Amino acid sequence: MLRSIFLLLSFVASLCFAQHSLASVAIYYGNGIPLDEFKVFDTVVVEPGHGADPRKYKSSTSRLFAYISIGEANKSAPYFDLIPSSAKGAENKTWGSVVLDQSSAEWREFFLSKVVAPLWAKGYKGFFIDTMDSYRLLDQFDEQAQQDGVVATINAMHARFPGVQLIVNRGFEVLPRLQGKVFMIAAESLFQRWNAQQKTYEIVPASDREWLLNQFKVARDQYGVPGLSIEYVAPNDRQKMRETASKIKALGLTPWVADGDLATMGMGTVEPVPRRIAIIYNSKEASSIPYSNEHRFIEMPINYLGYLCEYIDANKPLPPLSRDRYAGVLTFFAGDLPPAVWPRYQQWLRATTDIGLPIAMLGRLGMPFSNSLASKFGFRDISRSTPPPFEISFQDSMIGLEAAPSNAVNDIPVLQSSLPGTKSLVTLRNASGATFDGGAITSWGGYLWNPFVMTEAREAGVVWWVVDPFEFLKRALHLAPIPSPDPSTENGVRLFLSHIDGDGFPSKAEMPGDLYAPEVLYNEIFTKYDLPISMSIIEAETAPWGLYPELSPRMERIARKMFQLDNIEVASHTFSHPYKWDRPDYQPGYSMPVPGYQYNPHREIVGSLDYIRERLAPAGKPAELLFWSGDTNPSPSTVKVATDNGVLNINGGDTSITKQNNSITNIRSVGLQRDGYIQIYAPITNENIYTNLWTGPFYGFRTVIETIEMTGNPRRIKPIGVYYHTYSASKPAALTALKQVYDWTLKQPMNPIFTSEYVRKANDFFSSAIAKDGEYWIVKTQGDLRTVRLPKEIGQVHIDSAHAIAGSNAGPDGSYVHLINDSGRFRTALPPQSPATKPWLVNANGRISRWDHNGKITTLSITGHRAITAEIHAPKACQLSISPRVRQSITGNGDTKIFMLRSPERSLEAEIRC
Repeated sequence: MLRSIFLLLSFVASLCFAQHSLASVAIYYGNGIPLDEFKVFDTVVVEPGHGADPRKYKSSTSRLFAYISIGEANKSAPYFDLIPSSAKGAENKTWGSVVLDQSSAEWREFFLSKVVAPLWAKGYKGFFIDTMDSYRLLDQFDEQAQQDGVVATINAMHARFPGVQLIVNRGFEVLPRLQGKVFMIAAESLFQRWNAQQKTYEIVPASDREWLLNQFKVARDQYGVPGLSIEYVAPNDRQKMRETASKIKALGLTPWVADGDLATMGMGTVEPVPRRIAIIYNSKEASSIPYSNEHRFIEMPINYLGYLCEYIDANKPLPPLSRDRYAGVLTFFAGDLPPAVWPRYQQWLRATTDIGLPIAMLGRLGMPFSNSLASKFGFRDISRSTPPPFEISFQDSMIGLEAAPSNAVNDIPVLQSSLPGTKSLVTLRNASGATFDGGAITSWGGYLWNPFVMTEAREAGVVWWVVDPFEFLKRALHLAPIPSPDPSTENGVRLFLSHIDGDGFPSKAEMPGDLYAPEVLYNEIFTKYDLPISMSIIEAETAPWGLYPELSPRMERIARKMFQLDNIEVASHTFSHPYKWDRPDYQPGYSMPVPGYQYNPHREIVGSLDYIRERLAPAGKPAELLFWSGDTNPSPSTVKVATDNGVLNINGGDTSITKQNNSITNIRSVGLQRDGYIQIYAPITNENIYTNLWTGPFYGFRTVIETIEMTGNPRRIKPIGVYYHTYSASKPAALTALKQVYDWTLKQPMNPIFTSEYVRKANDFFSSAIAKDGEYWIVKTQGDLRTVRLPKEIGQVHIDSAHAIAGSNAGPDGSYVHLINDSGRFRTALPPQSPATKPWLVNANGRISRWDHNGKITTLSITGHRAITAEIHAPKACQLSISPRVRQSITGNGDTKIFMLRSPERSLEAEIRC
């Protein structure tokens, strides 16, 4: 034991790599790998037969390696029966595989041409080679001949596949003969191991650790090959995983700590932060998820906090959840689940609590409390000894956000919370003084029963939050504040987008002259406002085979003229404008009555864009954007048609908060993800809502300014969105309102983008990944979304220690961090901070196309859709070089120099020397 400790200390003392330089590696052999979440790692090793596609892996900082076995072949492998029989040896009964003879030239050629080559062709340029020393399981073998065979195979890989990178699992004996051929050497179980036969997790004996530590040391010190230690810990023991990974990192080795099957999101050099909240909903309570209370009211606050919703129907078998993928569980039942569901739902709740996954319950439990379940959650039923009526004796500050709680509380579970540390949110008492909680924060999560969640004026259809949902979610789900990927902002400035549904394209304008509504739009909006605008048409309104063949020549001519403008983006509003998507009994009246047409989602989506490309859009101008029509409620299978054909989609949600209807229940989520497909919502709803479904007043759209203001402060939840229909240009009052809205937006600080750019950012919100590396945050996106918002509790980004971060800017609800591309690494500190020693961007109304910091020189380029403005801070001694046409003003603030720049062009280039 003393010798092992001495070796461990000497290994630490001889480290030649700083911890922060360690590569991060993840290994995942399960099906359906969540690639978006794994991109926080530099290298991800996957089982290539389980669905990963390196050609679709969108990351400039992460790469996929394919797992391949050189020494064994599993009998389930698709190529198993084709392996030369002369190469097959003993059977490894533990894994159900056959050991292969490495001295066999036939096996070598088969391995290269039938195993490696197909994966190389699929885009894998790196491989994790397993079972390097399995030949020792052969009945008889020549050690030297087997090692020679392994070396010959790896040399042949480099010769046949130039640039290939290899991680080898063990193979320490052959490493001296493979210098420059191995990227990293791996070995299993330095501290923790998996006993596959006993199905148990065990501690590695000290003698085994001593031998392996020495092998890693030799590999690193003599051959320059870094080590990867693969450790096995029970998947929900996150603390044990964290401790094990930390010990491995302290030794200068790259850790990967996961379950025995390597089928969970483990921990490595970095620790992924799970963003998923499992929403357990009752499909009997709403016709579909978009109409459920969970989606309408809860998903927006969850999104705002940086998290994602995954909907799971309580009426179906509930999957086991794990803490590697989920941050918590939420329920929001209005009534009870069907009785047949109760037993398995109770069992699932107990199992979920056992693994330590926080659970938040809103509204009702969904079933009567059984004694065993009440005991599990620390409840004691005191209903017999505590009869109503009840009154509120205490309420937390989060209660009463938009409406005061009712004091007439009778129909409520009379349960007393008995767990230590429980913090009451609402305390009720009856006439005899007996008390119980109507909601509390507990060790397992938190709960809040009706009527302390929401209140509704049923006649008016108005709903208000009684509880502050943001605060409840944070406390009940025990959510630590995280950097929140934010599609509302870029480079510290609120985004602006404008899109138009094509409805009413053949509408005559109620104005002097023989003009149609789109011609008025062209004359009064498109050519007057220097803003990017996305315009759609309905094919059935413009095409000669549509509803108005006699008007088609003029309609198509107008559309072509519009689409020629540089500030107009091309989009489709479908072929026949379905009013009800995905109805199994689809019939006339569910869309425009195009003669002889039968509803077909592919025709509506792909076909309508094909028409636009072929007849309306200028050559080379993209036509890849669809605006959902009618009820804007496509099923996942219909969204799949768009996604699989490369079509970006938007609409739905209906965010419409106003001073008259002032509740955040009227602000919707970023979008809806179901079955892996994403529908992006319009940030703010269209003029129909503000004009009482186009019945008047027709100037009502000017009220959208209130919505824009109220979704920007005190929390910036949405970008500026100006969304309307073509027919808004048909009435003078509506056109005047439209101009008022555009005029107002032009006076606001904004970063204008096309709708397609916003859709990509919003999609990226769902795929962004976050991790921790000690005190550093790591953020990975697909490069479209380039802003994370830091809650005030986290503090502000520390500029000097940040990597791939251009700067930050204070917002109404925290600070915005500007990513240069698809990846950022930074730590935070609470203000005040010392001034940064390098330049940083405070804000800009465009996108960063270059931000290079090289020693004392920072070179930058910003491009956008309007004349570029930017504010850059730098140390006092720095000097700025810019084009003579760029106007600048320079002010000082202590040790900081402030450059205010305004370019007359839509691009800005500068160099700062310090």
